[in-house]
Amino acid sequence: EFSRFASPSRVGNVDFGGGGGDGLTSVAVGDVGGGYPSPLVNLLDCSSTFIARYEGAAIEKREANANGSMDRQFDSIAIRFSLFHLLCLFNDWLMTGNFPLDRYRKQMRFGPIGSDGQARISKARIAIVGVGALGSVIAERLVRSGVGFVRLIDRDWVELDNLPRQTLYTEADVESRTPKAIAAMEHLRKIDSNVQLEAHVEDLTYQNISRLLGDVDLLMDGSDNFEVRFLINDFANEHGVPWVHGGCLGASGQVLLVVPTKTPCFRCIVPDLPPAGSQESCDTAGVLGAAVGVIASWQCVEAIRYLCGAWSPERSGLIAIDTWSGELRKIRIANLMQGERCPSCLGDRSFLEGTRGSSTLLLCGRDSIQIHPATKTVVDLSELSRRLTGFGKVNSNMYFVRAEQLIVEQAAKGEKGLVLTVFRDGRAVIGGTVDPSVARSIYARWVGC
Repeated sequence: EFSRFASPSRVGNVDFGGGGGDGLTSVAVGDVGGGYPSPLVNLLDCSSTFIARYEGAAIEKREANANGSMDRQFDSIAIRFSLFHLLCLFNDWLMTGNFPLDRYRKQMRFGPIGSDGQARISKARIAIVGVGALGSVIAERLVRSGVGFVRLIDRDWVELDNLPRQTLYTEADVESRTPKAIAAMEHLRKIDSNVQLEAHVEDLTYQNISRLLGDVDLLMDGSDNFEVRFLINDFANEHGVPWVHGGCLGASGQVLLVVPTKTPCFRCIVPDLPPAGSQESCDTAGVLGAAVGVIASWQCVEAIRYLCGAWSPERSGLIAIDTWSGELRKIRIANLMQGERCPSCLGDRSFLEGTRGSSTLLLCGRDSIQIHPATKTVVDLSELSRRLTGFGKVNSNMYFVRAEQLIVEQAAKGEKGLVLTVFRDGRAVIGGTVDPSVARSIYARWVGC
């Protein structure tokens, strides 16, 4: 009866011994293919089905068999397989601590993962820098995949226009003005209470990066600006920590797994910061929520592949996806390891040391923050004015562009009347706030970098 629903490809070699009145002397599981390192995992579902069918058969036999001899046979079989099922679960608990692998059994059936890969995932420590559009999807997918520890780092709070693409958050988070890191942690706890979570409402800088990222196995990029990515890249190269970059704008995006000394790094592909004001942002160019989900999910696949040891430097590359046209390209970049190395690969740690990067200054008596960009630049003021038109009251001349009441969502935080003034050299003054993290967020959001 067992052989009718347990195929050899799933279960392996099952031997029903001949001795004994209960009809089941031994179960010997042979070598099982398809990526199942632990044979107990293979029998988990089969044993459950076996129990259910034989318990049902036992009830029928009780009604039809007056002497009860068959009752004892079927009851014995059911009891043995019930105990076997418990043994499976106990084995899983020993393998991964508090994580019941029964929860992840469908993921484990995927050959390249198996129970060994799931055990690695459950022991992994991951930090997500930015839990907005990309980061919120990344956090949910990795928690649902069984990652053991997740640290959430974000400087912003939940806003109404986040909801179409930032899938963890709700209108209640908007109304309560909850910081994204805190809101994400609260929602993720309801998804999997076994995952250890940490929330940090902070702006990642060279001053706190070692404290926030120093004890993790893998970094996930959910940031919204190049400067933070260059900082992460410096830290990763300095400490040998792999990270997965992702970016999305409009309906297009890219994903890159960076493993220091084994793959090209982020600066090998993007040698320097783009000039301030030269790049579109999600606020000016828009973004498709579904495209964000595709990019973030691909980042998670790259992360899981790395954690399971199922990646190779030769197969690594930059994944570029245009979800609107349906085009996908994998750009091989391994040859960059043989060419001229980038400054970061050669040991330059200027972003990590704080000698490069934008600086902020509180302007005395003005409730304003001044930001100097990380690199010298000349802003195309006419183009910036065009991009900002429609998002606030914009005035411009040959010296600067000024946008008043630009961020309408900030009114809920008591910051109504914010004024962004951008000068030709990239310097900006954000009026109406004394919080440097708020000023940097607005600069990245509307000017870039």
